[in-house]
Amino acid sequence: MPRKGKVYPFSREEREEVQEFISEQLRKEYIRPLKSPQIALVFFVKKKNGKKSIDILISGLLRIITL
Repeated sequence: MPRKGKVYPFSREEREEVQEFISEQLRKEYIRPLKSPQIALVFFVKKKNGKKSIDILISGLLRIITL
């Protein structure tokens, strides 16, 4: 059963960056579209050099899939 959590909105720039990332991963066929109600957490982590890194947390999704 999916767990509910708080949703934090991205800025316009962050949304565009996530969309670009997803489009690129789909194009490379690293990921594929699904119709599952499950989601993966996506967030940005600021690196020491000041740039942001996209991190995707799928552990909760994997836990649900493996049950």
